[in-house]
Amino acid sequence: MEVTREVYLEWHQSRRRERYQVEKKQAHGVCSLEALGENALSVLPGSYWENTPEENAAKLICMEKVQQSISRLQEQDACLVRMLF
Repeated sequence: MEVTREVYLEWHQSRRRERYQVEKKQAHGVCSLEALGENALSVLPGSYWENTPEENAAKLICMEKVQQSISRLQEQDACLVRMLF
C-alpha cells in the first residue's frame, strides 16, 4: 500500500515510541493498569460495586476517560499518575 512520506514518518515514529516505552517498562519493572487488562476491575474494593447500576456505569465511564487521558501524557508523567493511583 502506498502512503505519503508524512504518513510513513508518523507511523515509523509511533513505532519507535512504542518500542521505547516497552523497553523502558521492561528495564524498570513498571506495572501498569493496561497490563492488568480485564483483571483490573477485580482489584477494586467490594464497596465500589455496592452502588446502583447507573452509578457503577458512570464510574466505569470515568475510569475509561482517566485511562484515555493518562495515555496522552508523556510516559514519565503517566507513570507517576499510575503509581499515585
